[in-house]
Amino acid sequence: MRALGPSLSTGGLADPRLELVNSAGSVAASNNDWAGDPAITAATTLVGAAQLEATSKESALLKTVAPGSYTALVTGANSTTGRTRLEIYALPAREFHSADVNRDGRVSLLELTRVIELYNVRNGTTRTGGYSVATTSTEDGFSGASERTNAETATLARYHSADTNRDGRIALLELTRVIELYNQRSGTTRTGQYKPQAGTEDGFSPGN
Repeated sequence: MRALGPSLSTGGLADPRLELVNSAGSVAASNNDWAGDPAITAATTLVGAAQLEATSKESALLKTVAPGSYTALVTGANSTTGRTRLEIYALPAREFHSADVNRDGRVSLLELTRVIELYNVRNGTTRTGGYSVATTSTEDGFSGASERTNAETATLARYHSADTNRDGRIALLELTRVIELYNQRSGTTRTGQYKPQAGTEDGFSPGN
């Protein structure tokens, strides 16, 4: 969802502020100045919309909402006035890697660190890389299973994308694959971008 103003040809609202309000009247999400958010950039590419200038005063939101009624409100920040255009897009369905916690189509350093954390899970002094589906809230829906030994086989309700052989463990080779996605570059700039790709070990490939 985007509230445009400065990029309009004439009379555009200089500083639009965007709010998404639910049926109870509570603000579900808001934004004032999108500031070149990489997640917004990736979503804009997915829907085929024109990219915004990173330094523009336009506002944008990327939000997954529960079914229900919502109202989008656009106001002028700092008492600015003018014309605005509200754009609402539904992102196409796509698969995201379990490591990609914020669902922006990239593996960041923080997200890679989380996979390394699962890889380093130990039973006593032995590294097992065991994990389970989390029973409490975690960033990726998984938690370390330090109680499981290497001799035990795990059958899980769902598996981490990195766990290509579905054994409930993150092995060194599987971690290396996530590092490969993290190291994806555009020229000399690391982007960490990846895309769904049938026929690969994990269902993904580097690139966009």
